[in-house]
Amino acid sequence: MGWKRALKRAALAASRVAPRPDPATRRIVFCYHSVHPNRGFASSTPEIFERHVQWLKAHCNVTTLADIVANRNTHNSGRPLVALTFDDGYEDNHSYALPILSKHGVKATFFITAGLVDRDPAVLRRLQWLWGCRPD
Repeated sequence: MGWKRALKRAALAASRVAPRPDPATRRIVFCYHSVHPNRGFASSTPEIFERHVQWLKAHCNVTTLADIVANRNTHNSGRPLVALTFDDGYEDNHSYALPILSKHGVKATFFITAGLVDRDPAVLRRLQWLWGCRPD
C-alpha cells in the first residue's frame, strides 16, 4: 500500500473517533436581499422564504444578529443559533418579508443603503445606472 493511501486511511479512521462539534455552538447568519414573487434579482420568492423561516424555526433557535454577535444563547436547546439579515433596504423587505417574519414571530436585522436615505447624488446616480430606473 502506498503512503498516500495509508495516510488517507489513517485520516478516515481518526475522523470516526474524533469528537463531533456540538450543534449548540454553531452560529449561522443568513443574508437575504430581496423577497419578491417575480423579480429576477430577488434572493427568494415569498413562498420559498416562508418555507425557509418555517424550517429554521423547527430546527434552529432563530434570534437576532445582536444576540449572535454578543454570543448570547438564552434557549440552550442544543440547536444552532441562527439570525436573518436583509441587505440594501429593498421595499419588498417591508411588503413581502416582514409579514412572513411577523406571522412566524421571527426577528431580523435590516441594513439599508444610507446614501439612498440621505439622497446622496453620487449614490442616486449609481443606483439609477445599476437598476436602470429614473432618478425619482
